[in-house]
Amino acid sequence: MLIDDISLLEGNIHTSSYNQIADISIESGTHSFDFAQGDMQQLTITGPITLAFSNFIAGQICVFLVDAINWGAFTITHPAGTLFAGGAAPTYTVAGTDRLAIIKDKDDLYTITVLAQDIQ
Repeated sequence: MLIDDISLLEGNIHTSSYNQIADISIESGTHSFDFAQGDMQQLTITGPITLAFSNFIAGQICVFLVDAINWGAFTITHPAGTLFAGGAAPTYTVAGTDRLAIIKDKDDLYTITVLAQDIQ
């Protein structure tokens, strides 16, 4: 499922930040999305990666936005227990940008939802 309008999620974004973390590029390994650093990050990869989440507020709804660049060209390992819109991990764009929302609910369950694919 794709969401065309980010305003549908705005009420759930942590109101104390709205900060975009500096864009990152990694070759491979583990990358942890740290909610305490801000609400959005652009992550370009050039090899297989494992995702992790840190510092999301326990017992509260948190949303972290990610511009995922070239993720479809490599293996992405999601954290155990991650849920996905539609029930399966998304197929990411091979050479391009997908916008994702990582949503942590009040029960501390994480869902990855694709907001837009192949953004140009």
